[in-house]
Amino acid sequence: MNHSNDQHEQTSLSIAMVCLNAAGVVFKRPEKNIGGMEVRAWMLAKALARQPHTQVSFVIRDIATTSSTIENVNIVPFESKWSHAVSQLSPYLTRSYSFPWLKVRRWSPRLLTGLAKLATLKFLSPTEKQTSFAEVLSTTKADIFVGFGVSYYTKYLIEAAQQAGQPSVVMIAWDGDLDERNRPGTGYVSQFGDRAEETWWILKNADQIVVQTPEQQAMLKERFDRESIILENPIDIDWWHKQSQYAESLSPQIRSASNAWLWVGRCERHHKQPQLLIQLARECPDERFLMILNPRDQELEHEIRRECPPNVTIVESVPYEQMPAVFQQSKGLISTSSQEGFPNTFLQAVVCQRPIISLNVADRFLTSSEAGICANGDWDEFVKSIKLPPRPSSQAQAYLQQHHSLDAITIPFRTILNGLKESFHEQLTSQKKQ
Repeated sequence: MNHSNDQHEQTSLSIAMVCLNAAGVVFKRPEKNIGGMEVRAWMLAKALARQPHTQVSFVIRDIATTSSTIENVNIVPFESKWSHAVSQLSPYLTRSYSFPWLKVRRWSPRLLTGLAKLATLKFLSPTEKQTSFAEVLSTTKADIFVGFGVSYYTKYLIEAAQQAGQPSVVMIAWDGDLDERNRPGTGYVSQFGDRAEETWWILKNADQIVVQTPEQQAMLKERFDRESIILENPIDIDWWHKQSQYAESLSPQIRSASNAWLWVGRCERHHKQPQLLIQLARECPDERFLMILNPRDQELEHEIRRECPPNVTIVESVPYEQMPAVFQQSKGLISTSSQEGFPNTFLQAVVCQRPIISLNVADRFLTSSEAGICANGDWDEFVKSIKLPPRPSSQAQAYLQQHHSLDAITIPFRTILNGLKESFHEQLTSQKKQ
């Protein structure tokens, strides 16, 4: 990418960015689990808002707050009691195409309580359900609408942009957004409840799609016949270095796991695969492991805690501001994921000069940056790499600065958005003249 400031950087640009689950990172709430997509979205929003002649609105789902401005970003909260109640049931239910339209993932007293709450809202507050996310977007004035991830909310964003006569951008969050089953007639529903027809429509109707990796770009073209732009994930290197020095802010439990291998992720069986960390710990009894296990699958979490060997320390969550210090005291980072987009945790490990050992993902990044090893699914090689880890390479720091620093990503991103805005309206003007 050309990182120079061209004429696009000098024109006014108003951006509406949507990442509904980012309240935890925006308001620094330790009780909220924070994923890589949310970190990426908020980091880009703040960085764009620092650019000249750029206004950023950031739409999030948050029931307890009103509009505010944080670091020059206009925070636009959206929530209804109905959608909040529905979101609380996501660990227990998934949507389906056939009657009764929902399938039970697992039974729980919380499921019964949540269903009762939905019934109460439906009959006692029928207008509450009609609180429209689309209405929130329609009142958010912008030159361009940017949505993170592919979900039914992204569909509303594209429709709002169309109604406003403005272009839309979809930021792919992980490889699962591009699952080959996301096409009409398959009946596929993702683990997050998103139907194949909706995802297909989103990927066909977004004016621009931005991917994280060349692998995603190839999948998008092959499976959905869409071109895309690659924008690699950013990291605020200076902020990360500063925060990594505050080890005294860590809990005694985490400080006791100093020089342990670090694992970070959601508790879900098929993609993050935390159960494999337990298997790894049993095969490496002389190594120590710290697992930051964000709640999702309660049954799997109980299984992991029940089978956890003594060389594994499990914590449920850590405030994002403390994560640099956690990485700094670690021996290195472990990934057992079967599928990712691009793991922000890999960038975070590189900043702290800690080696990365990955079972399956990010082989291209690890090879190019010399930041660690990908076993490409070979379990024996994975275990061997833990017992005999690579030394961090000085090349990794240079690679990070060149390809993932905040300036290296933000300036080209603004150029992309402004260029899309201008070409979109040039095309509209040309069509009107015909």
